[in-house]
Amino acid sequence: MYKKLMKAMALAAAAGAVVLAAGCGDQKAQSSSGKKTISVAVEASYAPFEYKDEHQHIIGFDVDLMKAVAEKMNAEPEFHNMPFDDIFPAVGEKKINLGISAIGKTERRSQYVAFSDPYYSLGSYVIVVRPGSDIHGIEDLKGKMVVVEKGTTNEDKAQTVGAAKIVTSDSYEVVFRTVEKGQADAAIVDEPGAKYYLEHKGAQLTMAGTIPTDEQFVIIMAKDDKKMQQEVNAALKQVMDDGTYDKLSQKWFFNRAKAEKE
Repeated sequence: MYKKLMKAMALAAAAGAVVLAAGCGDQKAQSSSGKKTISVAVEASYAPFEYKDEHQHIIGFDVDLMKAVAEKMNAEPEFHNMPFDDIFPAVGEKKINLGISAIGKTERRSQYVAFSDPYYSLGSYVIVVRPGSDIHGIEDLKGKMVVVEKGTTNEDKAQTVGAAKIVTSDSYEVVFRTVEKGQADAAIVDEPGAKYYLEHKGAQLTMAGTIPTDEQFVIIMAKDDKKMQQEVNAALKQVMDDGTYDKLSQKWFFNRAKAEKE
């Protein structure tokens, strides 16, 4: 009898695990408020877009933007923190509904996922230690060891500028620390994240140059999920049109100290 009971409990637990795993990629799952829940992948080390506060809560511009977009969709986002490079298969294989993590729109990524309309445009910075670095611009990166975050478009840029060796990391903060420790000659990082790090943590670092780009950030979803793509784009347009986007930009890019205390 005991063995039968234990077997029944094990089967019930396994069934529950299957339902939970399936629900993670099911936008029809209901939250406690009765709204559908949308699972959203982020890599929470890229301030001010997505990062953890002192209480380990995931906050940032992308997080608030996704909440606003979800609200227009009568949904609630459920954020899942993971390495940046893992976001694409998770979304592409429909284990997660959406990804928002300062994700650049590229032709290569379009083979695996679909994109929302762009919501942010930016360039890239070359970051070096100060003083003493002999890198004063992108032309000096040729033959150098350059560190970037794995899976980002900055990896492609490092190849374009002729870096002799490209070191990758799963964490945006580790990219900066690699340069600080002298384990790489320079880092190539996105402009907003670079500005934030230099302002808050990067006393040993400085900007040595910029790499012009027409890169745009997007929200990603499964390649064949046209319905989700249409819903996200419609909601994103409402957020842009009703002034919410401008308020979030002001909050995170111009009044960040206050935002972090909220």
